Amino acid sequence: MKKYFTKKIIIILAIIVFVFAVPSTVYGYQYGKYNSTYNKGIELIKNDKFDEGINTLRSIENSRFTSKKKAISDNISKAEKLNKSYKDFNEGLNIQGQKKYLEAIEFFKKVAKEDEKRYAEAEKKINECKNSYIALNLDAAKKEAANGKYESALNYVELILKEDANSKDASALKAEYNNAIKVAKEKEEQAKREAEAKKAEAQRKSAQAKKDAQFIKEAEERLKLIPIKPEIQWKTPDYFQGF
Repeated sequence: MKKYFTKKIIIILAIIVFVFAVPSTVYGYQYGKYNSTYNKGIELIKNDKFDEGINTLRSIENSRFTSKKKAISDNISKAEKLNKSYKDFNEGLNIQGQKKYLEAIEFFKKVAKEDEKRYAEAEKKINECKNSYIALNLDAAKKEAANGKYESALNYVELILKEDANSKDASALKAEYNNAIKVAKEKEEQAKREAEAKKAEAQRKSAQAKKDAQFIKEAEERLKLIPIKPEIQWKTPDYFQGF
């Protein structure tokens, strides 16, 4: 009897252990998977796999485990911001390669300060784009000026000064081209005055020639009106007739 009672107690204890151990084991497994999924999401985000990382974290966002609920929410928000920053940076690089420097600058400016991988590099790229933009327009201005197109050259110079008002090169070229335009205008005005003077002289000579021709014509008409006297008949004097 005693032996039977002992066996019964052992069975009961085994059942109790099983009842508590199994749920505890399941709980432990699920919580471990929860932590593993969280860590996987964070790792994906660190490796710039933002969409995949965000989806991984969202898969446990409504889990019954709440120990990382705030961290999950914060990291999803951060990943979304970093994802946009990542795309803006890469778009900036793409447009910079097309020599659309001002557009590229706007994308680099959108890179978030929280983006530790790219923020400092984006700042460098902004300076690179500014320098490239200035160099590009300086070259274009000089080419236009070399062809005597100073107004067009000035347009390029103004684009530079709009981005960098302290550019010494652009300021020097602006003064040079403005002076060239002034000299060209003075020469143009001088040539215009000379052309007008020549035209006036030609008109004066033409008017004088017409006046002279009219005078001659009128003189000839007047001569026609003067009567012509008959020729005088030569008569031999009487005292020569005896000879």
